[in-house]
Amino acid sequence: MAPFYASVLLGALFCASVSCQNNFDGKLKMDSAFVNIKANLNEPISVLGISSNCYKCPLQTLHSDVITSANITVPTHYDYILVISTRNDSRSCSLRYLYGEYGWYEYTVHRDNQGKISCELKVTKEPHNAYIPILVAFIVLAVLAVLWVIYSFNQEKCSAWCRRRFSSSSDENEAQREELPREAVVLHESGSVERNTTVHAVQIEPQPDKPTRKRLKSLDTFRGIAITVMIFVNFGGGGYYFFEHAVWNGLLLADVVFPWFIWIMGVSITLSFKSIRRKKMKSSRVLVKIIRRSIILFGLGVFTSNFNDLKTYRVPGVLQRFGACYFVVAVMQLYLPPREEQPKRWLVPFRDVVSLWKQWLVTSIILIIYLIVTYGLKVEGCPKGYTGPGGTGEGYPLSSHCTGGVANYIDREFLGRHIYQYPTVKHLYKTTIPHDPEGCLGTLTSIVLVFFGVQAGHILHTYPDHKSRIIRWTIWGILLGVIGIGLCGGTQDGGPIPINKNLWSLSFILVTGATSFILLVICYVLTDTYGWWNGAPFFYPGMNSILLYVGHGILYNNFPFSWKIHNDETHAEKLSMNLIGTACWLLISFYLFQKKFFLKI
Repeated sequence: MAPFYASVLLGALFCASVSCQNNFDGKLKMDSAFVNIKANLNEPISVLGISSNCYKCPLQTLHSDVITSANITVPTHYDYILVISTRNDSRSCSLRYLYGEYGWYEYTVHRDNQGKISCELKVTKEPHNAYIPILVAFIVLAVLAVLWVIYSFNQEKCSAWCRRRFSSSSDENEAQREELPREAVVLHESGSVERNTTVHAVQIEPQPDKPTRKRLKSLDTFRGIAITVMIFVNFGGGGYYFFEHAVWNGLLLADVVFPWFIWIMGVSITLSFKSIRRKKMKSSRVLVKIIRRSIILFGLGVFTSNFNDLKTYRVPGVLQRFGACYFVVAVMQLYLPPREEQPKRWLVPFRDVVSLWKQWLVTSIILIIYLIVTYGLKVEGCPKGYTGPGGTGEGYPLSSHCTGGVANYIDREFLGRHIYQYPTVKHLYKTTIPHDPEGCLGTLTSIVLVFFGVQAGHILHTYPDHKSRIIRWTIWGILLGVIGIGLCGGTQDGGPIPINKNLWSLSFILVTGATSFILLVICYVLTDTYGWWNGAPFFYPGMNSILLYVGHGILYNNFPFSWKIHNDETHAEKLSMNLIGTACWLLISFYLFQKKFFLKI
């Protein structure tokens, strides 16, 4: 039934695409608005503007010496600050306004009866509601999900009814058979068999079943959610800014996916090493496996995230960081295993942490090194401890070449031009140097985040009951979240350490670690504890996450995962295209699950 469900999903999304298509008849691009500035003064004016998302950026001159009128195109993601200045450099008017997509506006500058300069904004063409397509898509998905739940519930009821009918029929047949003599077979401990035809019934002692290991469905479901969201946002997320990466500081949906994977890897490492210790494998053999897997991950990342330009062939990347973090944390697990002896009585409630004290010590040292290097070292020409975007951002113009501070400096010194050349800050902050969000220094905090996952996995081993696990995971989630939000002051750009995915700041790994703990709790309660949800459809991609990650990265530009939009691009068509592409990979993962094909490294 799952293939039928997926087919219905694809068809519904295609219909939503057609019905919600809002073709734009002008020349504006998606997420932009048109503003016509009319000046009714006897002197020239200058038009300045900046997006409110550009933190501590100076106003940029858009037009100068305007006598009668000027036209500008403004983005509609965030509030836009528009300033009118006269020749004597006095700011006559200032307006902060959130413009609507495809809207046309007229901003009139004139003198009032007292001779003062005043400005007025009016709408000449109503903007489109850019959020209708995503609302329709959400409703379609919600309706399909409800229908699927109803179908599953009715199917279960029918199955239970059939089992009862079959059971009652079997009981009647069994009662009839018991009236007839039958041959009994008795198996002796010696292995001999004794037959007795005069015995009507023999009571056979039930043999105890061997304990079977149950796979943690919640972890696969969580991993499936992460890879599904990653595919969707990598495809474009419908062109919505909140499905993209934050420009510099802040946290959007695309920013949390990679940390989720990093954290999940920590849990998986713990589960893997439990099996290794049970098999009593030699350390040398385990080390070879660790090195092999790390090299494969790093190599996959290098070969799948680059093209053929050797001058700027990128060395860092997502899978490369996976490989580096896996190596460090797995080696810690190998040579610093958890203590198995019972701690002192007052430490018993914390035995899941105490037993890992050696690993906590190493992880703390790694974190301290990151903090010292980031905030203690000074790069020539940059303020000490600078972690801003550079360009026209905080510290301009002295810090215009200091994008990322020490982290960027280390990457450029060791890797040269072999780093990411198109950082998210390039357009908004007008930066001139490259910056790699998966650089060398951020690997240290990534290791810390992986270890948070190790701690979650160790809780799983230490406490066999659901309640203890859920309570401790929840406490960890709340604790990390409070500390992370405190470090950033609960704001996007404030606090001593803002949340920053480009640098993998301390507050970033704490907050994303917190969301990981909480999401695992939710999945664990729904799937493993009460069985209210079987994890579908996310369980299937969670079983083949590496294959889906590499596959979608290679085939993202091919039909049916995407197609060329010839007319003016709209959110409706792009969203439907990205959802259909994502649904195709869900369908592929289900097919692979049915075939029992799982790519493992």
